[in-house]
Formats: sequence, structure tokens, C-alpha cells
Amino acid sequence: MTELPAAEPLSWVEVDLAAIRHNYRELRRYVADDVAMFGVVKADAYGHGAVEVARILFEEGAAALCVARVEEAQQLREAGIAHRLIVFGPPLEGQAPLLVALDCEAVICAPRHVEALVAATRALGRPCRVHLKVDVGMGRLGV
Repeated sequence: MTELPAAEPLSWVEVDLAAIRHNYRELRRYVADDVAMFGVVKADAYGHGAVEVARILFEEGAAALCVARVEEAQQLREAGIAHRLIVFGPPLEGQAPLLVALDCEAVICAPRHVEALVAATRALGRPCRVHLKVDVGMGRLGV
């Protein structure tokens, strides 16, 4: 069988981190100085590189970063990101201890999430800040 030559990539992405910094500064101009801004870097910062974008957002003054899953928070922690992280998705079965160990804030929407986090905080001897997700009629997650 004849081996085909490697194909040229059909598409690529060039991320301009200076543009991300500029965009943050532009948004900041429209917000009062005493209002905290959070950056959402879930899904690898929507393909832009979560670690790189996280560093820029914190350099620019973001109060916190938000991710969708505990694994995303772990990636940021392993890269040396020590700032405030909020995990939007409630902890899956068995993830509460990792979430607490990573010093992340949790979004909860069911009693089982509270129970798992309470058990984890007691076992690890450290607190965990939580945000209560409320269903306002969309029929999605929330109490």
C-alpha cells in the first residue's frame, strides 16, 4: 500500500492574547470600579487556552475565574493559578473532595451536593464557599 503525503491543515486558530487583554480593558471601562469582574474560561477558554487567558485576566484585575468542571479547575491549579476559581457544574459523584482540596468555590443545586461538600470539608478540615443555583423557570439545574 502506498502511503499518502501528509495533508495540509484545513484550518487553524491564531489567538491574540493582546486582543484578549484589550477586550478586558474595554469591558472594564463600562463597569464601576467597585464591581468585580469574573472571567469564564471553561472549555479551554472556548479554545483560546485557559491557562494563558487566566493569567492575562488576573493580571488585568479579574476577581475570579469560572470553569464548568472540576477537571478544568485542576488544570489551572496545576499550572500555578492560585486565584479564586468557581466551578459552575455541581460536583459529580466523588468529586467533592477534589473540589475542596483545590480550594474552589462550588455551585450547588441539590441536597446531595451539600452533603458531599460537608463530608469533604470535614474530612479535609477546610471550608468550601458555595453558590446556590436557583432555577428561575428554564427547567434546568437549580432549586
